[in-house]
Amino acid sequence: MAYSRRMVERARALRGAGLTVMEITEILGGPGKTSVWRWIRDVRKPAGRAGGGMDLPRLVGDGPDYPDIDPEDKDALIERLRLENAVLRAVQDVLKAESLDGMSNREKTLVIDRLRPCGKWSLRELTSSLGISKSSYEYQRRAIARPDRRAPLRALVRRIFTEDGEGARGYRFVTARLRELDEPVRASEKVVLRIMREEGLVPRWMRRKRRPYSSYAGEPTPAPPNLVRRDFRSALPNFLWLTDITEFRLPSGRKVYLSAIRDCFDSSVVAWRAGERPDADLANSTLEDACALLAPGERPV
Repeated sequence: MAYSRRMVERARALRGAGLTVMEITEILGGPGKTSVWRWIRDVRKPAGRAGGGMDLPRLVGDGPDYPDIDPEDKDALIERLRLENAVLRAVQDVLKAESLDGMSNREKTLVIDRLRPCGKWSLRELTSSLGISKSSYEYQRRAIARPDRRAPLRALVRRIFTEDGEGARGYRFVTARLRELDEPVRASEKVVLRIMREEGLVPRWMRRKRRPYSSYAGEPTPAPPNLVRRDFRSALPNFLWLTDITEFRLPSGRKVYLSAIRDCFDSSVVAWRAGERPDADLANSTLEDACALLAPGERPV
C-alpha cells in the first residue's frame, strides 16, 4: 500500500520528538511497524554523548533483522538473541546437528521439550524460533510418548546381532535368523535395516576404514640424486644422455619396442636397439653399446 508524503514526514517528525516506533504506529493508525521503521531509518542519526564523544555501535551490528521487534528496543533484541542461542545450544547438546535446516519436526520437538522446563520462553516463542507450527509440535509430542510397537522386534534384532559376540552379521543374516526362530518373525529386510541403524548396530566389517586401492608398491631401489634438475642442455659431447623405450605397432598387429640413447650436446643417437619385449635386457644392452663408444675419462650422466 502506498502512503502519502505527508504521512512519511509526520512519522519522521514524531521520531525526532523522541517517540518510539510503536508509539508512532499507534498515532498514525495506518502503517505497520516495518513501514515506519523504513521511513525513519535513512534519516535516523545516532545520538552521541555530550561534548562530542564517540558514538556507540549498534547493538546487533550486521546481524539479522527482526521485523516484529523495534530496533530501538534493546531489551527485546537481547531476549531474542538469548532465545536463539539457547536453541542452538540445545540442538548441539541433544541432537549433535550441524544446523536447524536439516532437522525434522520430531527433532525440533525434542529441542522444545528440553527448553520449556526452564520457563524463560513461551511455547509460541520456541515454535516460532524453530520454524514449527504448534499443531505439528503437539502431534510429534504425542507420537514420541506413544509406546514403540516394534519394541519386541528391536530386542530380537539386538540379540541376534550380538549372538557371536563380535557383531559380524549384517541385516540380511539377521532377517534370515528371525524367520528360523521357534516362533518365526516375518519382517522385511528394510525394517530390520532401519532398526539396526536406529540402534547403532553396525557390522564389524563396516566399522573398518577401507583403504582405497593403489597399484603403487613403492620404489624397487633408492632413487638416484637429481643431477639434471630438468636442464637438458649440455656444452660438451658425452656429458649428458637421455634414454627411453618407445612402442611401435606394426601393420600385422605385433608390437616392437625401440630403446635409444640420445646425446644432449647435439641430439644425436648414441646407440639403439629394438626388441619385442620392453624388459631390462633391452635397456641394458642399449646402455652397454653406448658405453662401448666412450673415450677414456668420459663419464656421462
